[in-house]
Amino acid sequence: MADEVRREASGKAIIIGADQSGPALFSDEPTTVERMAFFLEIEVQLPFPKRISLKLTSSDSMDTPIEHSFPASQGSGDKVPSEAEAVDFMLVLNKTEVTFAKLGVYKLCFKCDEDDWVELREFSFPIRKRPTED
Repeated sequence: MADEVRREASGKAIIIGADQSGPALFSDEPTTVERMAFFLEIEVQLPFPKRISLKLTSSDSMDTPIEHSFPASQGSGDKVPSEAEAVDFMLVLNKTEVTFAKLGVYKLCFKCDEDDWVELREFSFPIRKRPTED
């Protein structure tokens, strides 16, 4: 997870503000995060899927602040060897104004076409303290 992921003309990614946990959230009301980004490398089984979907969902599945679907393509015309069973696939997702209903642990998951969701990892979203008034 990061603040932003930029793509160079060469296709390389620049990851800005990477962190192992999510931003702090208020415990008593929904919190909107200005921007979030994900850079993922996943292994996709062949035949190549039509769509790859990502979601960030709370551990109890009651809150899904991010759900996004990408049309799958093989990229820059790369040929997949005929004996290959899977290929590595790179996804970059930048989102703005992401609203979380609650704090806690959220799971980042992906799926290809209509397959089941596969959990990639968990992120903890800690408590955000309100500023004190003087």
